[in-house]
Amino acid sequence: MWEIRLNDEKRQAIAAGDQITFSRRPDNVQTTNVVVEERLTFQNLQRLLDKIPLEEIGSYQNELDFIQTFMTHYRQIDMVQHGVVALKIKKI
Repeated sequence: MWEIRLNDEKRQAIAAGDQITFSRRPDNVQTTNVVVEERLTFQNLQRLLDKIPLEEIGSYQNELDFIQTFMTHYRQIDMVQHGVVALKIKKI
């Protein structure tokens, strides 16, 4: 499974082999512990989708659905500035 995020300063520090705890918003009560198996960076979402099949990212109807959902979490200007990161993760 791939987790897709903005490649901001916080995520630039993540490397393969790192253990991460994801917290579900808004209350951060539900958490999931994972290990990063692989880290890939891309200039934009289309380049990411050219490399990673949508089925490996999540349950989206199509690429447009994924892009629109992603853009509800991040501003376009931030994505242009930082790009995106794909983290291949495995629950531990």
